[in-house]
Order: sequence, then structure tokens, then C-alpha cells
Amino acid sequence: MGSFDGSMMNGLQAAESWKLYFGNPKGLTLGLFNAAYPIGGLCAIPFISFVSDGYGRRAGLALEATLCCIGAALQSGAANLPMFVVARGVLGCGTVFLGSSGAPLITEIAHPHHRATATALFNTSYALGFIIAAWTTFGTFRIVGSAAWRIPSALQGLPSVIQLLGLWWVPESPRWLISKDRSEEALEFFVKYHAEGDENDLLVQFEYAEIQSPLAYERSIDRGSAIKNYLEFVKTPGNRKRLFILLCAVVAFLYLFSPAYNLSLNGNNGLYITEILPFSLRMRGQACYHLFSTCFTLLTTYAFSVGLQNLAWKFYLIWVPWVLVEIFVVWLAFPETKGPSLEEIAIIFDGLQAGGLDIEKLEVEIEQEEVKKTVDVAK
Repeated sequence: MGSFDGSMMNGLQAAESWKLYFGNPKGLTLGLFNAAYPIGGLCAIPFISFVSDGYGRRAGLALEATLCCIGAALQSGAANLPMFVVARGVLGCGTVFLGSSGAPLITEIAHPHHRATATALFNTSYALGFIIAAWTTFGTFRIVGSAAWRIPSALQGLPSVIQLLGLWWVPESPRWLISKDRSEEALEFFVKYHAEGDENDLLVQFEYAEIQSPLAYERSIDRGSAIKNYLEFVKTPGNRKRLFILLCAVVAFLYLFSPAYNLSLNGNNGLYITEILPFSLRMRGQACYHLFSTCFTLLTTYAFSVGLQNLAWKFYLIWVPWVLVEIFVVWLAFPETKGPSLEEIAIIFDGLQAGGLDIEKLEVEIEQEEVKKTVDVAK
């Protein structure tokens, strides 16, 4: 959605019919056209945790798809500049929910062996959306009248329609289900999707027990007000490191060039942020990431038109030192998360028995349960 929109807006700004319809916008006015998208995203950020933690990851995705459909309809039917800007804001609002709910859902439902691959694929279709939008605007470029920009604007709602239909077959996150005391449904998920229907599979028992321990520990902690909830990010050394990585990741995940971006960072953007955050902080962490990312995007988007107008190609040189700094920061400060389960990654940041999780104890309990079952069968 984001790639289609960005490429489409580049194409629309080259279309004579679009420029004539909106009075040939330049400078600050053109910046407002583009900045409305991240402004809408900023408005949605405070509700990320409320929706996805309160009503489920699927609810966040359903809200995203609905908003994007509404935004596409408004943009394709825009009668004037304010209506077009509002449509851009609605689209930006929806896209934030896609990034913040989609990646955690994939990570939380994926089989442990497939987690990295599945989540990394989340953003790798970015280039595909970019190409489709570019060819769409190229194909409508010579159409006389407003249809030249209304057709691409309407088409950007198509992926959201497909997503709304597909959500009927997408299961809810088992970690979210356990957090809402719907453990039986979570166990059914593990049996069906991770063990091919075998209720006695060791992986099912281990995952189920491993997830329950940290969530029970987190529920036992009095989180207090919403402001106090976000202060959890600076309360412990492990959480401060997570917050530091989130802040640094904003620039690293935005400004590496396309080949490297699509090869690694486009997928790792959703994967790494989801992996390093414990369940209780996962959606608030996504909100923080999108807050800083959207603010930076808003700044650069609004300044881009003015910067290019005054500095021409030299404007791009601003990003070079940013990227160089991020290379060293990622190399020196970002820990490797390949291998451990989502719950075990907490140990990297918080030490042994992080969040009430004791891996050795869980393994012993499962082994004892297996021995007991074997003895019962023998009898």
C-alpha cells in the first residue's frame, strides 16, 4: 500500500491533468499534498496499542483496510484540494495500522522455523507495488481529463479490498488469545498449524508453556496509566536498549538504497522490531517506532519540495552521513535474534529468567510429562 501510494503520487505530479485540476501546486502547497499522508499516520499512532492489544491483531488489520478503502474512494472522487488532502490523511492513517499490526501478527502465528522468513516477506512486495503504480500512472498519463489521476487513485484501494476478504481465513495471534485468557483457542491454534493436529506434539507443549509464563508475569505487574505504560521503555536497561534501537532503526530502515533496502531492511523492519519487544510492549513499541518514523517522514516529505527547489541534486547528500552513522550503530549495538523463540529473545536484553521465563524449568517439566505419558501407555 505504501509503495503503491508513493510511486503513484510521483506519477500524478507529472500528469498535466492533475496539475491543472489542482492549480499546478508548487513548493509548500505541493509539500502539503505529500505531507498529508504522514500527518494522517501521526493521528493514528495513539490508537495502535488500543486497537491491536484490546481487540486483536486482526482487528487492527481490518481497520487499516477499511480506512484505506475509504481514503482511496475519497481521493479518486476528490472535487477540490481540501478533499484530496483529507483523503491522503485517511490513507496515511490506515497504512500505520498495516505496519504496526501486520508484522506482529505474522511473527506471532508463524512456526518457529519459519518466523524469520515469513515476517521478512511482509515488506518485500514493496518494489512490486512501486512498479505496478508506476506502470498504472504511465498507462493513464495521456488520458484527457481527471480520469488520468482518478483511476490510479481508485486502484490503490484494491489491495485493501482483497485484504478484507482474506482476513476471514487468517487466525488470530495465539499470544494475544492467551493474554485475553482464551488459552483453549490458542492451544487449538498450535495443534492445528504447528503440529498437524497432534495434541501430544512436544513443540505444542513447549510453545504453549513458554508463552504462558511471560504473559502471566506481565499480567501480575501493575502497569498503571497509559503514560506509565510507555515509561516502561526507560525503566530497565533492557528496555532502554530496545528504545535506542527503535530510534536508530527509523533512519536505517528508511534511507538505505533500494537493492539493500529490499534485500534486507524491508523485511527486517517488521521482523526485528517485533522480535526484540516482549508481548506487553510489542504494540506500544510499534507505536513508538511509527511515531518517530512518521515524524521524520513528515519532516522530509514537507521539506523535500523546498529542498529540491533550492539545492537541486545536492539535497540528496544530506542522507549520506545519516546512513554512515546508522551502519556503525547497527553493527555495534543491535544484537542478533536469529535462533531463539520470541520469548527467549527477552533473555538477550534482560538476562536469565527474563519476564518470569525459565527455559530449563520448562524443559524439565515437559520431559517429566513425556515420561509420565510413556509410563501410562506401558501400564
